[in-house]
Amino acid sequence: FGRLSTLLAWHREDPVDQEERLRNHLIYSVYQHNRNPYTDRPEFAELVFLAQFPATYDSDGDTLPDLWEWEKLKTNTYAAADDPDHDGLTNLQEYQGGTDPLVSNLPPGPSFTAFAALHFTSAEQANPLVSGPAADPDRDGVSNLLEYAFGSDPRQPAGTRLPRVGLVSVTPAQDYLGITYTRVKGAADLTFFPEFSPVPSATGFTVSAFTQMSLVDNGDGTETVAVRDNVPATGNAPRFARLRVRQN
Repeated sequence: FGRLSTLLAWHREDPVDQEERLRNHLIYSVYQHNRNPYTDRPEFAELVFLAQFPATYDSDGDTLPDLWEWEKLKTNTYAAADDPDHDGLTNLQEYQGGTDPLVSNLPPGPSFTAFAALHFTSAEQANPLVSGPAADPDRDGVSNLLEYAFGSDPRQPAGTRLPRVGLVSVTPAQDYLGITYTRVKGAADLTFFPEFSPVPSATGFTVSAFTQMSLVDNGDGTETVAVRDNVPATGNAPRFARLRVRQN
């Protein structure tokens, strides 16, 4: 006889090791021909015996009931603030909302929420000064929103992922201003605006038409786009280019 909570605590503190598994298999194959299910599947002890406790029983005091943790997470080692499926919802929020903590609740395709969940801890996600769209934790002058848009790492300088502007020769005698940029594929929460103008002012940028020259799938969830101005960059008339990214 023993206190059930103590026996379960011992069960957690002394996890099954390889020697016990081999002994269990030896007993099954040579002697008794039956197996100890709690050696094969240690989590069964929690699922079977926790039913004897109130549904809200929480042995580790993390605000997550033990039975829910073992049913959904297969362990009670995660914290309430953890987000094992990287969908931006903590385990506590998954429990309160009745959702699965190991199955992402994000819609298909990339999103800034998924990007933030992938690159930042739960505590960092709660701090917009670190993980918000306008934040710049690696101090490379590129906000998290643009790091997401360009498919770069918010903790590493964006480097070659940044847009490039240059002259594009269409004929030997005629050059056009062009922009080449990398963007995340299929991001429904972003809109990209390549813009060309004779005026550089942020408030007076007169946008003219442009031509897409190429679109290359990079095989890593991003694609490289090349566009050019429709107005030749010849003579003394200046031309300006920029890439504007909007979060929808």
